[in-house]
Amino acid sequence: MICEACLGIYLLSTVAQADLARPADVLLVADKGVSVPARQLTEKLSVAPQIRVEDIPAYAAQGIETIISNRPDGETPDQPTFAEVRKAAEANGIKAIHIPITSASSISDADAAAFGKALDESKGKTLAFCRSGTRATLLWSLSQAGKRPTQEIMQTAAEAGYDVSPILTRLEK
Repeated sequence: MICEACLGIYLLSTVAQADLARPADVLLVADKGVSVPARQLTEKLSVAPQIRVEDIPAYAAQGIETIISNRPDGETPDQPTFAEVRKAAEANGIKAIHIPITSASSISDADAAAFGKALDESKGKTLAFCRSGTRATLLWSLSQAGKRPTQEIMQTAAEAGYDVSPILTRLEK
């Protein structure tokens, strides 16, 4: 069973690029030859729902240098394990990092700090994923709290199709 919020995000992620209100420089990674749509949050970071191992060479061709998995292994029976993602990523010259988050409400400050550190240490473009892209977006948002204005964080996430208002009080700290 899928929660209503997750379904809404999934449906939003399947809308054609022209139907979304967002700046022209925000692109769908799916437009570049992969089957899983990703949303660009920053020049260095895109977020996506569950990626497919067979798409990793296309991500590498697009310049992705780091993949961050925010899904715990076994969350759903159809997802690849992190070991499978890491093996395919490393075979394509991509660093793979695992910061598993079981739910949006379970994201700790340490998780956000680990995500921020992974972004800071990434030399190039990064793709972060979870089941819908929401946990990855929330982690990015929390990692940016205090570095960027709260309104900018919320707007960036919204333009990519993600609602970070449930963590507004944490962003404003």
